Amino acid sequence: MKVIPKLALVYLAGTLGMNGAAEGYFIAVGGINSERDGHKIEAEFGTIYTSSDGEKWAEVFKGGPVKEGFNHANNNMLRCLTYGNGRFVATGNPKAVVTSTDGKQWDVVAAPGGAFSVEFGNELFLAPNAYSFMISTDGLKWEKSPLKPDFKVWGNDGAGHVRKIVFGNGVFVCVGDQRVGVTKDGKSWLHHEILPPDKRPGRNVLLYGNGRFVWLCEKTGAQSSADGVTWDPIDFPDLPDEPAFGSTGVFDGDQFLTSASTYKDKNKIIYRSKDGVKWEKSVEGAQSTTFSAAGNGLLLHNNGWDKSFVLSRDKGRTWKQIKANIPSRKVYFFDGKRIIGQSGG
Repeated sequence: MKVIPKLALVYLAGTLGMNGAAEGYFIAVGGINSERDGHKIEAEFGTIYTSSDGEKWAEVFKGGPVKEGFNHANNNMLRCLTYGNGRFVATGNPKAVVTSTDGKQWDVVAAPGGAFSVEFGNELFLAPNAYSFMISTDGLKWEKSPLKPDFKVWGNDGAGHVRKIVFGNGVFVCVGDQRVGVTKDGKSWLHHEILPPDKRPGRNVLLYGNGRFVWLCEKTGAQSSADGVTWDPIDFPDLPDEPAFGSTGVFDGDQFLTSASTYKDKNKIIYRSKDGVKWEKSVEGAQSTTFSAAGNGLLLHNNGWDKSFVLSRDKGRTWKQIKANIPSRKVYFFDGKRIIGQSGG
């Protein structure tokens, strides 16, 4: 059984569950766009903030390996986070990998690249990109594993970036702009499929919990799978006339939560499921249905464009906006054993 490090326990003091045990805290990763001599500097600093209540945030990291020549592909933006074997790992552009054992002290480590997503499983950290995987057993030393694909990467008929990776049932499921693949170790594919135009997901959320993967897609709807290879459509009760998946959803450690409602729908519905297959209505008449992390009795979502958050304390029925001035790309919840939130960023 994994134990929360001592420093994390100190940090969490005062945030207790009914049994007196610390519940956990939120972690937001992102980056700061600076300006110098009238010129924009993209993500000059990568940032990490923590909070137990989603309202008061503490900066625990600001920096990154890139010192000059900033552009869209060369900056310190942190996009994703995972946890395994007692260590947090966050990564992004282009070689920014930062790690921590306590969630408070973070260090930059050398890596051969960056990634849109990172995950831990099978005693490995895996971070995929368009051509290859970055692999580490400890989060400190990284190697690059080229997959030598026999398919095109770029172009309308190519595979594109891998933007999300989720571990479950002994495998990593990877989803990109135009593909879905399954691997055990990042060195070979058990399955790899380049999706035709009508099957490409668009905006999408990939989750795992209770033995099931759930894939919520803007263009192709909602699906679930046990192995990441065979996907079955999900049947939701009372969907709106034009359901919109792909921007909201989370596995909160106990159940899946999602919605297909938009701001135009009069009756906004939040759905829940234990197994990812059978779904029921959890909340009707919700004020908002956008969320990406859950913990300490809260649903939380970060609005990166205005550096704010929205949170709900009543399972999504009502929401409060938090003007936190936090430049976040993704927000997660750490419960002491695992990261809860959406893959990729």
